[in-house]
Parts: sequence; C-alpha cells; structure tokens
Amino acid sequence: CPSGFFADGHGATQCSACPPGSGTFGEGALACSPLCPPGRVWDTAGGQEAAPFRCANCTAGLVAVNTSLCSACDPGSYALPGWLGCIACPPGAFAGAAGSSACGACPVGGYSPGAGAS
Repeated sequence: CPSGFFADGHGATQCSACPPGSGTFGEGALACSPLCPPGRVWDTAGGQEAAPFRCANCTAGLVAVNTSLCSACDPGSYALPGWLGCIACPPGAFAGAAGSSACGACPVGGYSPGAGAS
C-alpha cells in the first residue's frame, strides 16, 4: 500500500486510507499511527489527500484533546495557538466565555480575588 494507506492484515487484497489524525511512515504499512506531536492536530483542510501528514495548531482559545480534535477552554481560562493546555485567568482578570484567547481586566468596581474567574 502507498504511504497514508494500510493493508488490514497479511495477504489483504485492498488498501484502506488511514483515518484523520493518523498515517503511515512509508509504504507497506499494516496499521496507522498518530502523527501529530502534543498540542497539534491533523490538518484536514482540503481533505486527507490534499494535506497528507500535515499537523496544525488549534486556533486561539482551543487546545488539542487528541491528534484530531480541538476543544474550547472553559470560561475563566484562555489559550493561544499551539498551547498544550488552557491557563486560568489571573486574579483581577476574567474570561466570560468558553474558547477565550485572552483574559480581560475586571470592570471598574469589580474584582476577582482568585484565578480562573468567569
């Protein structure tokens, strides 16, 4: 089988495409392997055939859950592209919505004494 495809067992008569988030490291594979490093996901823009073996950062406010899924940070935390996890907003700041890319300062008259305010 060509790179990016696998044969399901010895003597298989056809090849199957590796699912998004995985691939092969050459021809003749019997299984697919995760290819993206921690914090990155399989880039499926244009389909697997258009972007074989290409990983991308999750967008701001999202972090990689696995090699094929980005998930939004909870309210009270934020993330920038490529971060491995969400960071809690510091005291005096907040992030009111899930998927925030930054924390905002508390409004005049308001204050959050602890980290992670939403």
